[in-house]
Amino acid sequence: MTPASPTLADQRRSSPSVRATTLLRRRHQEIRALFRKVRRRAAPPERLRLREAIVDRLRVHATIEVENFVPRMSVLAELVDGHAHEEEIEIFTLATKLGGRDLESLGVRMAARAEEMLRALRQDPVRLLASPA
Repeated sequence: MTPASPTLADQRRSSPSVRATTLLRRRHQEIRALFRKVRRRAAPPERLRLREAIVDRLRVHATIEVENFVPRMSVLAELVDGHAHEEEIEIFTLATKLGGRDLESLGVRMAARAEEMLRALRQDPVRLLASPA
């Protein structure tokens, strides 16, 4: 006899209570801390381990956001707008410190990766989130 799948009530009893926003904030802090470790010029093997940890955590973070926030479409537009604003103000400002040549090289790599991901998504939407880059 196969045991029944846990009900939502069972899952709630076995999982600590946490607000979605608190959980996501904690994940942001965890990811930022990993980036800080990378910036401290870790040795190459450690940098690779940290990079893998960052990618894994970002993949998990993006997945739980998409699976749980996207169904609430009324807030999605605000989330996307806030993300875009933050990226354009804070991240783009920092990126300009790379210089024109590095930004162009980065742009070429990003465009190629975006196209690769779109092709993969068309072929197998589940695989894109489940496998490393």
